[in-house]
Amino acid sequence: MNEQEILLAFGGIGVAALGCQWLAWRLKLPAILFLLLSGIMAGPILGWLDPQEMFGPLLMPLVSLAVALILFEGSLTLHLSQWREIGTVVRRMVTLGALSTWVVISAATHWLLGFDWLLAILFGTLTLVTGPTVIVPMLRVVRPKAAVANILRWEGIVIDPIGALLAVVVYSFIIASAAGDGLSQSLLTFAGVILCGSAFGVAGGWLLGQVIRHQWLPEYLHNLASLAAVLGIFIASNQVMHESGLLAWIAPRGIVAAAVSAIFAIRLDEAGHAGALLLVPLTFAVIIGTVVLQSATARPLARLLKVAEPAPSGFLIVGANAPARALGTALQQLGSRVLLADSSWENIRAARMEGLPTYFGHPASQHADAHLDLVGLGHLLGLSPAGELNTLACTRFRHDFGHQRLFVLASGLERQRSDKHRASDEHRGRLFGSQALTYVQLANLFNQGAELYTTHLTEAFGWADYQALHGDRATLLFARDASGWVYVVGPDMALKPAPGWTLVALVQPQAG
Repeated sequence: MNEQEILLAFGGIGVAALGCQWLAWRLKLPAILFLLLSGIMAGPILGWLDPQEMFGPLLMPLVSLAVALILFEGSLTLHLSQWREIGTVVRRMVTLGALSTWVVISAATHWLLGFDWLLAILFGTLTLVTGPTVIVPMLRVVRPKAAVANILRWEGIVIDPIGALLAVVVYSFIIASAAGDGLSQSLLTFAGVILCGSAFGVAGGWLLGQVIRHQWLPEYLHNLASLAAVLGIFIASNQVMHESGLLAWIAPRGIVAAAVSAIFAIRLDEAGHAGALLLVPLTFAVIIGTVVLQSATARPLARLLKVAEPAPSGFLIVGANAPARALGTALQQLGSRVLLADSSWENIRAARMEGLPTYFGHPASQHADAHLDLVGLGHLLGLSPAGELNTLACTRFRHDFGHQRLFVLASGLERQRSDKHRASDEHRGRLFGSQALTYVQLANLFNQGAELYTTHLTEAFGWADYQALHGDRATLLFARDASGWVYVVGPDMALKPAPGWTLVALVQPQAG
């Protein structure tokens, strides 16, 4: 390929990847399904892309480095604090469950497809593991309850080094069997991978931790240092013991299993093992088949078993003060789940006395990261009198809820500040209420006798009648449509409530 063709190929890969991710988002299916199909179309079927011709000898090193990065990122999603609750289940899944899966796949491959026992056992190890490119998108679509999701994440991470190690050991046994020392070579490989991978992983992780903890690098270099450390540890470990770099609780998973199967297939074919090249299409067939089947059935099955997380329509309320408690109660009456977070025990106690779910602590604390239950929550209401806390909470939960679902009270101090002293709209979130109110104004309205009114619109009493009745005395806060979805009202929101909608507003008492 010439330079222009390579540039076009890179551009096409980027466009196809974006299109596949968008299509997966629209259809609520794992992105790997569309990525695989587009790759098969562009490569073997249409012949538009030949990775070997495009990358040459760089292909496999790039794949290996990409594997290391993907798997390291996946391992960072786990919290050790979760192990106490789910450790027993995960341990059984990665021992008895993994052994059962291995035996069943190996036997089926041998008896149904005619593979010899060695290749069948190797294929069983390759398809033993799951992967972030499959599990994470499916969890996003299926949305199981937190306990189930945590179990699946942990199982996917913990089983990977087991599957990787088994694959390397079986491969070494197959290669060494020709020389008559397969068992001893396999045992040496097993011990070497365990010792080398663990030693490099522990030493490298400890050293990186020391560098960051003692601030030997400026903060803006921490991400680059972590990236360099992961690649460096992976390469160094592989130089000492092949494939040991994928052991520090990470290893081949999902689509990566297909890449590893290609490596083993090529080497075994060169060693004269008939049928070894069939490992690659068979691995792809298993990946595509399981993704398609489980994507179509996982969500209905989760609902049937009652382990599906409810739609993320609830509200995380920052603050459990009196106005926050009143608004939380109103949202509960609309049928929405609410959770009030506050570091004041007096506020938390009062909220619990009123029957409101609470979290006692800072919503952006490390404890909250591990224990704050976000199941069913999809909005944030920053109702704390401390504007900085509301802004911090918006920054913390932006990834979980999205910027369009972050709402905060206006800040009286910020109105008086210049742009360089005022938090930007991007970090602060959207203003709450049809008329932007500060916390002081909101609290004063309640103290002066303002009340929360819930009104159901009908054909006889519509939106125009509602406006005429309340006029400027009402600050519209929430609106629930006929399907049951609750909208948070802001000054910039143009709502057109129809009959069947329910409105919640803070209405001031009439003068005189």
